[in-house]
Amino acid sequence: MLRYFIIKRLMISLFLVYITVFMLFYIYQTSNFFLIYHTKNLHILFETIKNFFPIVFFYTSPINVSIAVFITSYYLKRIKIFFVAQSFGISLGYIFMPFVITAFIISLVSVFINENFIPNSIKNLKYIEHIYKKNQSYKIGIANNFWTAKESDHEKFFLGSSLVSSDGIFYDFKLINIQNNHFKNLITAKKAILHNGFLNVEDGEIITLNPFTQTHFNSMKLSIDINKSQLSLWVKTPDEQSLKDIVKTIFIMSHEGLNIYPYLSILIFKIEFSFISFLLTCILSFYIAKSQKTLEWYKAFLWHSILFGMIIVIPYSISSKININPLYFLPLFLGLVIYSIKRLIDLQKGTWF
Repeated sequence: MLRYFIIKRLMISLFLVYITVFMLFYIYQTSNFFLIYHTKNLHILFETIKNFFPIVFFYTSPINVSIAVFITSYYLKRIKIFFVAQSFGISLGYIFMPFVITAFIISLVSVFINENFIPNSIKNLKYIEHIYKKNQSYKIGIANNFWTAKESDHEKFFLGSSLVSSDGIFYDFKLINIQNNHFKNLITAKKAILHNGFLNVEDGEIITLNPFTQTHFNSMKLSIDINKSQLSLWVKTPDEQSLKDIVKTIFIMSHEGLNIYPYLSILIFKIEFSFISFLLTCILSFYIAKSQKTLEWYKAFLWHSILFGMIIVIPYSISSKININPLYFLPLFLGLVIYSIKRLIDLQKGTWF
């Protein structure tokens, strides 16, 4: 009955906190829409808010869960549940376990929405912002300075383009053909269109060596082992891909010798950030059980939030901007996990030092 009572109070607090955050966001976004957006179509407003909700849930969950834990803990303190429970030999770990389990479930939900909702939401919001807010043309699924490689038997192809769209159009197209480790020819063209495993190349030149020749052509059809579904992995930005797609992209790009750090960085960030709610709840539960002074709770929340930001957010920002392997920062997060689990174990044992 005690745990049922605690879970009920926590769920009420969580619900009220999330509703408050979503309502504040709704008011802000509605005001922003009518003041800034060029198109005052209510359907666009609805689409904007709908696509923002999973993102708001993800990025506000750590603080929302923490606030709900504080509210519930303060209520339990006010009605002297902590004192009564200990008087009957019930450990504080028993009381706080619903907090920890709930936070873990919310962390799993964060992973789920990252896989299924946030990538499409980000892509849709980029489109809405460019078209209806900035009044700019925008095409979903663009890759700049795109290069990939294909190999079959003794022949290799290096395919490049200054810009590629997700519908399979290559602009400023280049194809380098290597046969038996020797240069065979270079094909350049203004445009190439991918269709059913073939590239329809338009208005280009073929350059060969030994002897040197340069031949112009109006159109050419090349067989190449690339399809549009494969192409879509490359032309999406990292934040527009699901976690599963990011993993696929990393394997493909790694095999092709391409830079995987931007994709690896956002994959690690999303997974780490998803579990902040759980890890932070483990730590806060320990400090709430340790001290009945609410000021001590807030101090613990403040400096641990700063610690989480330094270990998760800052390394992600650094690795994505200056091209550093994000795996170098992973031991810091693993240390934070160990520290959080230790606080949870200390809470169960009633060890405060």
